[in-house]
Amino acid sequence: MEDGAAPLRGCRDWWGIGFGCNSFRTTCGTNFLSNGSDLETCQMLMGHTDSRATKLCDRRALQPTLADIERIRYGRVQARADNGSAAS
Repeated sequence: MEDGAAPLRGCRDWWGIGFGCNSFRTTCGTNFLSNGSDLETCQMLMGHTDSRATKLCDRRALQPTLADIERIRYGRVQARADNGSAAS
């Protein structure tokens, strides 16, 4: 029987992306705190006995801005000809 994390590991290995189940827990905790919850409730829901562990999951200060996202480019940028069409 396959465990629930096996598809995640397969995707991670295929794409070479460094994430795991704990990444999803951290994202969940960050979203929970971003939506106005308090640290103590988040700590209880995540099952942490020490609030320092919950604070490690708080990534709100690392949220990208719209300007950061707009700088993301995929693929090669093609040179433009004088008439504005893509060069071949």
